[in-house]
Amino acid sequence: MEIYSRYPSVRLYLNDRLIGEKATTRERRIQSHLHLALRPGTLRVAGVENGQETESRTLETAGKPARIRLTADRTEISADGESLVYVVAEITDKQGRVVPNADNLLTFELQGPGTLLATCSADLKDCTAYTAPERKAWKGRAMAVVKSGREKKAASP
Repeated sequence: MEIYSRYPSVRLYLNDRLIGEKATTRERRIQSHLHLALRPGTLRVAGVENGQETESRTLETAGKPARIRLTADRTEISADGESLVYVVAEITDKQGRVVPNADNLLTFELQGPGTLLATCSADLKDCTAYTAPERKAWKGRAMAVVKSGREKKAASP
């Protein structure tokens, strides 16, 4: 495990069991190496300063794909026929964690005024046309780009 931290040292926990503590000095390029056998569960690294844990980050093993979470970069756009919305699709488990090895084929469909302009993922080997409504998720994620129409939608009461 390679850990980069601004703290003088870090502690690594696997399933709440301390694996070890290592210094992260400038001479070590603010990194530490801790060896562990990876197992499912919760991995937590804590920054340590003056013997006290001051900040931590946690990673959890994801379960099987169960849902698709869509997140748009905005909730309103102009009906000018030119505005864009970027919608990220994430394959998540039942707890809402992104499944990092999910490569499900997603089909994007738009209802209402607007146009599905493009779909994409960060997979450099994916040769699917950007204008295709289907896209395989890469590392659990894909994206759709939607262009606004010129028809204004009435506000809901």
